[in-house]
Amino acid sequence: MTRLLIIAADPLVRSALGGMVTQTETLTVVGQASPTDDPAETLNVYRPDVILADAGWAFSIADLVQMIEEWSLPILLLMPEADEQVGALLSAGFGGILPRTVDADRLEAAVQAVVQNLTVVDPAFLEGLESSTSNASANYAAIAEIEPLTPREFDVLELLADGLTNREIAVKLGISHHTVKFHLTALMDKLDVHSRTEAVTKASRAGILEI
Repeated sequence: MTRLLIIAADPLVRSALGGMVTQTETLTVVGQASPTDDPAETLNVYRPDVILADAGWAFSIADLVQMIEEWSLPILLLMPEADEQVGALLSAGFGGILPRTVDADRLEAAVQAVVQNLTVVDPAFLEGLESSTSNASANYAAIAEIEPLTPREFDVLELLADGLTNREIAVKLGISHHTVKFHLTALMDKLDVHSRTEAVTKASRAGILEI
């Protein structure tokens, strides 16, 4: 289970988000906190994997950027739709931006993507991105559409990037050659690619892999 810490100024919002998380199969809420709580103490108590923060209407962009510096974990941010700050927030290091109207299924997928170092941008925010080139917008759009990989698929992808063959990957992971082929087919389908090289290249461009 992925351990989620909910940060929101409004106690009712914290409660509502906690209730939404209970509808998922892979997430669990380990704690709830206010943005004014001490970051070090809160992280020490709850030890989450990901922070889900509700921006609401109470934060300035400076407040949000400060969260990146203080909460040294992936942060998935819930914001009002079509906010013009989205581009700046992604550049500042947020793991993803979702609308406050997100449902449980989309939230679950986004959290799992962030855990895999994938930057998540809900389509509702794509038009609000400030991009110097059309390529930047296209890259965020592609990232938003990639289905999150499972941990084992990610393991296979990392070893692909290292240049290992299917049989070498099988030995490295302690699984069968046929199981490697199964995971490889699944991750290539998710990335919408047709070769091992394409898989590594697209995953690198999307921020899933560091090469």
